[in-house]
Amino acid sequence: GTYQPKYSGSWSTGFRYKNLHANFLFTYNFGHVFRCEYPSMDAYATSPSLSDKIGDLGIRLLANAEDAWVNTYYRSNAVMYSSNSIRSGNMIRLREILFNYECPQSWLKHTPLRRLSLTAQFNNVWLWTKNKEGYDPEAVSPLTGALSFGQPFSFTAGVKVDF
Repeated sequence: GTYQPKYSGSWSTGFRYKNLHANFLFTYNFGHVFRCEYPSMDAYATSPSLSDKIGDLGIRLLANAEDAWVNTYYRSNAVMYSSNSIRSGNMIRLREILFNYECPQSWLKHTPLRRLSLTAQFNNVWLWTKNKEGYDPEAVSPLTGALSFGQPFSFTAGVKVDF
C-alpha cells in the first residue's frame, strides 16, 4: 500500500443554543499504511530497548560471533520489513471543540462593559485508528515505524471584554 493517504479531509459542524455556540472539527485520513516498529534482533542496534536482550540471546546461542551478527542483522531486516509490520493508517480525529458563551446584555447593563464573552477550546480530544495497537498514524514514521510523540491534548480558555 501507499504511505500517503488516498483520502484525507476535515468536517466541521456547530450549533447554537441561545448565547452558547459550540463548534467541532474532525479530520480524517484513509487508504494508507505505515510500518509498526519491531525490536531489532541486532545486539549492536542503536536502540537500548528489547533489542539488546534479543540480540544478546542470539549471540550466546550461536558459536560463531560473526555468523551471529550476520544472522541477527538479516533477521532484523526480515522482521522489520515483513508484511507483519504493516498497519492500517486509517484514522478519524476530533481535533478541536470550541465553546463560546456571550453574556446577555441584561447582565451587563449596570456595568461599564458593552460585551463579555467566555471561550473554551479543547484540542486533540479523541482519536480512532483502525490499527489494533491504537498507534496514532500521524506520530509514526511510515517507513521505519519509529514512534514519536503524538499530538497532545490541550485546553485554552479566554475572556473577551468590550468597554
